Amino acid sequence: MLLATVAVCGCTPNKPAKRAEPATVAATPTVEEEEEQLVKTATPASTTTSKPKRPAAVPDDYEMSYRDCKVVAETYGNAWLKDELEKLQNKKMGDKLRQRAENNTRKAAQEVEANWLSECNKIVGSPFIRKRLVCASKARTVKRFDDCWYGKTE
Repeated sequence: MLLATVAVCGCTPNKPAKRAEPATVAATPTVEEEEEQLVKTATPASTTTSKPKRPAAVPDDYEMSYRDCKVVAETYGNAWLKDELEKLQNKKMGDKLRQRAENNTRKAAQEVEANWLSECNKIVGSPFIRKRLVCASKARTVKRFDDCWYGKTE
């Protein structure tokens, strides 16, 4: 009789009862979900009184290397030398004085380059905007170099 009851119920004493699975921990939100949440909670532009600010430049996952610093420092030194030699061309002076001034300017340019290299080496491994680096490495004047380096050119 016991056998008939077990057969009718379809239960066997050897199988353990199924347990309810524990609730899963909520997954962390993805970047897209976080951005969507920020958009939902953001204040509409019509309610703000100031102009929208230009977003800050975001590094494009490029890290400065020692080689980059060497190239940039050399470019800066050459641009500085070119600018200073042009200033000397505009001044009236004798040949000996001009030669001495040019030699002093070349020595100073080497110091400027070395200083730039030592300062740049401090940021090796830091994220940097590659477009600025490429622009600065092509600069022919200090003004153009600075504009590229500090993101004043697009």
